[in-house]
Amino acid sequence: MSLPGAQLARAVRRAMRPLLAHRYSRVTVGATATIVDDAQTEDAWGNPNATDATIVTGLPCMYLTARRLRTDDNGSVVVDTPTLTVYHDDSLSVGDYVQNVTDTDGTVLLAYAAVESIDPAAEAGASVVKVCVLRAATSMEGAL
Repeated sequence: MSLPGAQLARAVRRAMRPLLAHRYSRVTVGATATIVDDAQTEDAWGNPNATDATIVTGLPCMYLTARRLRTDDNGSVVVDTPTLTVYHDDSLSVGDYVQNVTDTDGTVLLAYAAVESIDPAAEAGASVVKVCVLRAATSMEGAL
């Protein structure tokens, strides 16, 4: 017997809840650019500053670093890439920022990062989670 759509969604959330034990704040930046002396300002990573940010706190997630192969003109290298896994219907998207990723004890694991990309399978609805690759991450690991 198959479950109706709403029941299935609730069952999937219940099953995923233990895995998404971390919490994060989502920062969605508005479209109004910050202009100073006729030029758009940028943050420390070269991203355009903007006003009208919306912050939502206490969202469930799972923060990990994943080993990925990066290849460019200089060759290939394996790097640890920070990733954030959220429910498939979380509105986190490319260009948003995440901040204050905490574990179950309230320890900050990641202070701040930008969402660089999202697993295309999750975007197509083929997954129950979104796996977001982060960039310009300011990690708290090793600071303890």
